[in-house]
Amino acid sequence: MTSFEDRIDRSGDCHLWTGHINAKGYGTFTAKGRTWKAHRLALHLEGQDVSGRVVMHSCDVRACVNPDHLSLGTVADNNADMHQKGRNNQPKGDDHYMRRRARSENRHKKKAPSR
Repeated sequence: MTSFEDRIDRSGDCHLWTGHINAKGYGTFTAKGRTWKAHRLALHLEGQDVSGRVVMHSCDVRACVNPDHLSLGTVADNNADMHQKGRNNQPKGDDHYMRRRARSENRHKKKAPSR
């Protein structure tokens, strides 16, 4: 079995996770029947209690597991960091995916027969 440490590329400043990457770009690792996000497990293995907290990347590289680039915070801290760094590019109004989805669903609804 490959260990957590064996799946880290330490050739650069960011220690990049080389194992499984989920759809959102975060590394994942399964240990003792539990699947962890790799960056959360990296801090846990450093002795930090990650429960109930978010793990933030100072480098903004989702695959990075370098403990020097990770810190614990709240959802509010993470949102403030996102806004400060200009990463809040979520589409708004008609461009938001839920608005596009609603328009698409309305187009495909069958019309009720006239009486």
